[in-house]
Amino acid sequence: MKIRKGIFFIFAVFFCVPLSVYGQQNWMHVYGDTSVAEWADHMLPTRDGGLLIAGGATDLTTSSHETDTLFLKLDSNGNKRWAKTYGFAGREDWIQSVQQTSDSGYVALCTSKLSASQWDVFILKLDADGEILWKKKIVPNTSYTIWVQLLEETTDGGYMIDGDINAPTETAKDFFLMKLDAQGNILWNKVTGGGDLSLRAYWTHLYRQTADGGFIGSGADWTLLTMSNDLLLRHCDSNGSVIWEKTYGQKYDVFEGFLVEEWGEAVCQTRGGDFAAAGPYIKTSVPSYLSERDFCIIRTDDVGNLKWAKRYGIENTIEKVLHMQPTSCDNGFLIDGIYESSPEVWEPFILKTNPDGSIQWQKSFQCRDAITRVSRVEFIREVPDGCGYYVFGEIQENQAKTRNKFLLMLDANGSILWQMKFADCTESYCLHTVMQHAGEGFMAAGQSSALGSSTDDILVMNLNSFGALPECAHSPIPRVPPDGAIDLMDTPFSMAPIDAVVKNAYLPDYKGIITIDDITNITSGSPAMVDITICDK
Repeated sequence: MKIRKGIFFIFAVFFCVPLSVYGQQNWMHVYGDTSVAEWADHMLPTRDGGLLIAGGATDLTTSSHETDTLFLKLDSNGNKRWAKTYGFAGREDWIQSVQQTSDSGYVALCTSKLSASQWDVFILKLDADGEILWKKKIVPNTSYTIWVQLLEETTDGGYMIDGDINAPTETAKDFFLMKLDAQGNILWNKVTGGGDLSLRAYWTHLYRQTADGGFIGSGADWTLLTMSNDLLLRHCDSNGSVIWEKTYGQKYDVFEGFLVEEWGEAVCQTRGGDFAAAGPYIKTSVPSYLSERDFCIIRTDDVGNLKWAKRYGIENTIEKVLHMQPTSCDNGFLIDGIYESSPEVWEPFILKTNPDGSIQWQKSFQCRDAITRVSRVEFIREVPDGCGYYVFGEIQENQAKTRNKFLLMLDANGSILWQMKFADCTESYCLHTVMQHAGEGFMAAGQSSALGSSTDDILVMNLNSFGALPECAHSPIPRVPPDGAIDLMDTPFSMAPIDAVVKNAYLPDYKGIITIDDITNITSGSPAMVDITICDK
């Protein structure tokens, strides 16, 4: 089976729209072309009650096996409405993220591989039928390389872009925030990062939209005075002008014999308008330079005044935050990350806090089978009613020779309600993403070569509310056997307040060395993909 290759997909955009009949029946479809290998990496519900699948297509009839981006539109019963491919001749082109826009079309952030270490970044704006309205390439004005973390439509119909640029001979990065109009033209772009490195170094990115139409970013500010990084928050208005920017960090005291560093790696706004950020908390003893690495969370009001700051961790253990999200059920926070259980062995964890940052519950994953472990959590999402969570991830078995995907449901207290395991990719199926829809069931998408085809095809399943596809002989979803089930164990994280000092920050920024160019040499196609119904119950 040909498994799609590419770069790690960092961000995916999810939003809620009605799905009219997904909850009324379950089905499994495969879509493909005999001379092309296709797969699904992303999916999103559409306003007409259907589904958009986004992934890739590799033409096996060409010597270079070039890969194009692929968009597949389905109705609510899984019937194909249209399929489109877009890409550059002789290259590998990949979709990084996709979302439906306010005009019922779509915008996709894509990359095109030029060489082993060089990528172009481009944007496709499609109408509701998948036809290109405009196509743009993000270009640095120098030899710098560019990478985009996030592309998202803004409330005024334009687009925000958050990314970084890096000089080829330097390890330090600068970070940029860019605003486009509805036609993809640059309205403004701002770059932060740098400093003279002897007196000050700073950076801010991870921008997210705020309720006032502006943006909140998180990062770090290092000064010679503090001798360490402090966590930085920067709030900008819709024009990119700074409303306020502040740092939060434990005060350095040379007589106490340690340095403390904090910086932001996740940021969000709560429903009440507060801001929160999470990231590393590193306490280093001086002069031995032995360090403790935990993580911290801060919460501020809407103008950056600190409400609380806390650190979390296990003694003599390294923990890393991957994502943070506010919870709608109780206005707390859900953190997922990894911790080093033994040298170079990382285990996923979930931590749920109350609104004041106190720990509500904390869990790590453990399999009952001694040769099986949860190697990765792809994502955790809150259920539509806000009082539970579903988790999608990967299980390694037999010393990582077998990799299965799993889906499990947690209640509001972090207890497992049910769990399901999906067949391994070596068994002709490979699932890449899952989402819950308004009908309380789940959509799952990936690739399959299980039907006797010599190539991979797109696999899409509409599962029931327990993640199952009953009465389907071809289903890649065996129920989890008792000896291979996942348990959630209480993780012994401790929590302690941080005596954080809040300071106003004054970060210089400058006009970005970035332009947007029109694309003229992209190719398009309408593949004749066959839609095969495997199950329809």
